[in-house]
Amino acid sequence: MKKILLFLLGATLIMSCKKKEDIIAEDCMKTGAADPQMAQNLILGTWQLKSSQGWMYSEDVPLVVLTFEENKQVTVSKDNQVVYKGLYGIRESNQSLFLTDSSGKDQYGGTAYLTGQLKVCEQSLSIDQGSPADWPIYNYLRKDLLLN
Repeated sequence: MKKILLFLLGATLIMSCKKKEDIIAEDCMKTGAADPQMAQNLILGTWQLKSSQGWMYSEDVPLVVLTFEENKQVTVSKDNQVVYKGLYGIRESNQSLFLTDSSGKDQYGGTAYLTGQLKVCEQSLSIDQGSPADWPIYNYLRKDLLLN
């Protein structure tokens, strides 16, 4: 009986261990990039939607891909179809970062996947639409990470 309990305890400890990289990524996503310039540097590249979450929000995770380019162009594709292409910016307000369109507005016409508070790290991107009751938080991973 003691051996079984020790085995179960050991197995539980091993399964609950997190990799150092996972802990660093989780810590980063609590705050995200510290300023717009840092966020601009980190956001460049291609991101794929990994999950969406919200209290009353429910959507199957579609194939959504965001591509941010150095020339401030962003392309949003859903199910391999381009649904939005335009300029983007990053602004700071009350110690939070937000994506903006070319006119400086936080709302993107034609797609909700870019609208909200931005948290970006090297490997993960989160766009929080603000209300956990009815609007989602979109969580993305760098697309090249999903290929491994």
